[in-house]
Amino acid sequence: MIIDKLEYIRKYQKCFSKLIDVFDFIQSVDLKSLAEGKHQMPDDLGFIGLDRVMARPKDGASLEAHKNYIDIQLPFNAIEIMGWKSVSDCCRVKTPYKEETDIVFYSDDVDFYIPVRPGQFIIFFPEDAHAPIIGSGIIHKAVIKVKI
Repeated sequence: MIIDKLEYIRKYQKCFSKLIDVFDFIQSVDLKSLAEGKHQMPDDLGFIGLDRVMARPKDGASLEAHKNYIDIQLPFNAIEIMGWKSVSDCCRVKTPYKEETDIVFYSDDVDFYIPVRPGQFIIFFPEDAHAPIIGSGIIHKAVIKVKI
């Protein structure tokens, strides 16, 4: 699912070919069996971060966004709830953008929540502020960072 503003529709043409290469790569490896940590993908596609993190309640999650990467997030063992809001509608910066980590945090309220189940994935583009890791227990997940 992609939800976006019509003014951004043209950007998808150039990024879809790269996403196809990323999808081919992640289907060729067993992501769940990789060690936790950061793994480079070939051909400058980006990298994969694997982690086990303690989920938090909705009121403990902050919206975040990135300028230089697309996030593909895949929970392996549990339903992970993701909050969403358009970056263009975010007006309360919690932590300013840091180039070295490519992240900004907002304290705005989430517009809606999406449950992502094991075996599913969700893609967040730079225009998507998202609040990940909402749920309960430990979430084993992959975050694939695709350079744009």
